[in-house]
Formats: sequence, C-alpha cells, structure tokens
Amino acid sequence: MAFRWSGFDVHYGSAPADVDPAREETGGCLVMVDSVAPYQASFSEAMRRRYGKVLARGLPRITRHRPGASRFTLMDPSGNAIIFIQRDEPEDLE
Repeated sequence: MAFRWSGFDVHYGSAPADVDPAREETGGCLVMVDSVAPYQASFSEAMRRRYGKVLARGLPRITRHRPGASRFTLMDPSGNAIIFIQRDEPEDLE
C-alpha cells in the first residue's frame, strides 16, 4: 500500500505471514510536519466519520492532542505506528 497526502508519501511493503497485528510490532514511521494539530484534527474527523467516534483503544486508534503537544501517534488497522512530530519540537523532550 502507498498513499500521498498533504505533501508526503507513505509506502508500506508486505508484512511477513507470521506478523500478528494485535502485538503492534509491525512497523512504523515518523512524519515531520510544521504543525501537528491540523493533521491530528483531520485524522480525528475522518475517524469520527468512519466509526462514529475517535478511537483511542484497539486498532485503528489515534492519541489525543493536548494544547501545546508536539506529536501524536496514529495506529493503522495492521498495527503500524505513524508518529507525527512537529519540526521545532525541543530536542530534550525524550
């Protein structure tokens, strides 16, 4: 699977046959953006349209964006993590 959205491309390869998405060890990527809030809002709205609410548990899910936050994580149905990080996030955050 591959998709282009909002100026970036994400490409996935085939997962090994023995991968268990429930273990959430399938893979992931970091996406560096100027501001994470609009991306989190867009994904949350799409999730709300699709599932009737923003999913915070299970797969798929998205972490909540608190004011001032500089990152959020989107977990896809296969257990892949896509972590959106604000470019100017402080280096000593982690």
